[in-house]
Formats: sequence, structure tokens, C-alpha cells
Amino acid sequence: MAVTDVELFDWDSEIEQDSEFKLLDAGDYDFTIVNFERGQYDGSEKLPACKMATVSFKVGNDKDTVTLTDRFYLCSIMEWKLSQLFKSVGLKEEGKKAKMDWNALPGKSGRCKVIQEKNQSNDNYHNKISTLYAKKKGDGSVWD
Repeated sequence: MAVTDVELFDWDSEIEQDSEFKLLDAGDYDFTIVNFERGQYDGSEKLPACKMATVSFKVGNDKDTVTLTDRFYLCSIMEWKLSQLFKSVGLKEEGKKAKMDWNALPGKSGRCKVIQEKNQSNDNYHNKISTLYAKKKGDGSVWD
């Protein structure tokens, strides 16, 4: 994959842009899925090597909006999380089987719980989506 429109710096180049990092308060927020990328997970002690989707969520309110990413592992150990994702945007109904339609995700919206999690490497915090709430009938679900 070629990277375009990127300025390369020299060791003594001048820089100006500040960080755009924002930390949301913990709480419930609306989200819109911006995109997803297909990938491969190499495996660990807890999960086998498997296909993996990295999903980007635009999360926030009128005052602050951030983009958060989460990984979804395509294996039975993580089926609960896959179901949570598709239920949150109305592409899976509670208690019923559903085909995972990844291409339908971008642009879909829902509601989530955001927490502040401490980084393991330092004392800073970052936002993390802890729960994706299931859409209810009447919320624009595909089964309405």
C-alpha cells in the first residue's frame, strides 16, 4: 500500500501541529461506524490465530468527538463481542442467528458506554468502548 500526501521531515525540520488527543468523560455516547479493516491476528495464549476486524467508531456529543478503534476476533471465544457489535447497529436480532455483514457497517450508528482506561506503559489514560448497547425495535433496526 502506497502512502501519499505525507510530508517527510529531516532531523532539523520545523514542526507546528499540536496533538488532537481528547479524553472523553466516562459515560454513554452515540457512535457512528466510520470504517473497518480486515486483518489477521497472529494468536496468543488466550486467542488462536484468526481473522480480525479493526472497527473505527466516531464517538461523542455536541461538544467533543473522538475516533476510537476496537478489534473484533472472528473465533467462537469472542462470538459474544461479534454479536454485541452487530446488535448495536441493528444487524442482528437478540437470540437469532445472523450473517456478519461487514460491508454494511460503515455509516451505521448506535449507542455505547465509554470508559477511561489507564495505559499499561505510563500513568496516562485513554478512552475505550466497554459496551455496545443493542438496538431495540423502532431504533432503525433491519427487522423493523
